[in-house]
Amino acid sequence: MALWLHGATERMGRSISYAAGLQWLRTTRDVVKNENGDYLRRLALMKRLGFHTEAQRKAVLDGVDPDKSKLPTDPEVLRFLRATVREKQFSYDVSQSPLFFSSPVGRLFFQFQKWGFQRLRDMGRNVVAPMLGEGKVRHKGKERVVERDFMPFIRMMLLAQGAGELYALLRGLLTDRERKEGDLEELSRTYDADEQRGLMLGAERMLNNLVLDGGLGIIGDYSQLAYDMSSRGWRYKNPLEPPSIQLGKEFIGMVTDRVQRQSVTEGLGDDVIDFLTTVPLLRQPTRAAGQLLDATGSEIDWVQRQQAWRDVSDLRNTARRFANETGLDEGRSMNFIFDAKTPNSALYDDVHRALLIGDFEEVREIRLGILKDKSRTPAQRKKDMLALRTSVRNRQPLKVGGVENKEARAAFLRWLKERRPDEVNTLMEVQGRYMKAAARAGVK
Repeated sequence: MALWLHGATERMGRSISYAAGLQWLRTTRDVVKNENGDYLRRLALMKRLGFHTEAQRKAVLDGVDPDKSKLPTDPEVLRFLRATVREKQFSYDVSQSPLFFSSPVGRLFFQFQKWGFQRLRDMGRNVVAPMLGEGKVRHKGKERVVERDFMPFIRMMLLAQGAGELYALLRGLLTDRERKEGDLEELSRTYDADEQRGLMLGAERMLNNLVLDGGLGIIGDYSQLAYDMSSRGWRYKNPLEPPSIQLGKEFIGMVTDRVQRQSVTEGLGDDVIDFLTTVPLLRQPTRAAGQLLDATGSEIDWVQRQQAWRDVSDLRNTARRFANETGLDEGRSMNFIFDAKTPNSALYDDVHRALLIGDFEEVREIRLGILKDKSRTPAQRKKDMLALRTSVRNRQPLKVGGVENKEARAAFLRWLKERRPDEVNTLMEVQGRYMKAAARAGVK
């Protein structure tokens, strides 16, 4: 299904490029004939597409049929239209990407990078080059100077902002991944409080929109990689772990979890579910079903946990922006292999999931089970309770600056009321629910 959709989308894109190229060529024929407006820039564009001589360009323009109801049949016109399609929809061969990308090693580590490189090439040829000036072009036997053209750059920047916002919205609907930057209201309030920071955050959002749109090509891919490595700890797309081996890595991680947990069965169900949700074909429908059930007001624990995790993500992103603005040190662990587990991880996971939705009764049963465990000595049970309370404290949704600090928390609340006054209660709801449930369960 995915391959069929990709093929259908690709054919539609190439058909649109073909039709747009034909319409452009018909307009260019009249503009060049009368030497109106930007006719020299249009001739320069034809030169970029491989029609270097005046005779070649003239053959294309003379071959355009004035009857718009007829499809083109002239060989030179058809060659030009194929060139326009290749220029914008790309050819994925050595004429537009490095030969190394087609080698066995290149195909493994640059599996989805050909598009990015070709997009960068497209930007250089059709956005940057016109802005810097393209020298001269020959027309009617004379060399004519082509003036600089800033419009391709302006169009790209403006359209990329709209496209980036749209893609971010669609990504949020399909994957629950929210933007790391603040919304427009928060940006406006930040600008009112600190103009320099407001401008910086606005520029960051514009740059991220450009990356989401693909406007920077392969540069955007690897700049995003560098940012993720420095800001997201081990949760980033490692170029040394291409998509083709990701499932194998996840499976090995599931096996090593058995060793770390010191049990074959403890937490196995959760590990299997985590492994299956790494498959996009299973993950995206699951998330969509959760959102649909949540919209209908479902009180199923699984649905409530999904919503709780979205709330936690939003709250932590907001706290991270506060930490960055105020210079708080937020340490992040860099684990490039696997997320470490312990024999108690499954128990702590159950406690954490229950506290997120306010289920203090389940947590209370777990606490009583620890206290009544006759196989453990009183000293061991005391240590077990200390470990449980430490886990509850360390996993709470809000930890400003990466640490539990009352002064920093109070400063964050003041900042939140100033920057996002309408969402204070919503953002803090999951933190309040978590801590109240922990207190009622006796594990705070």
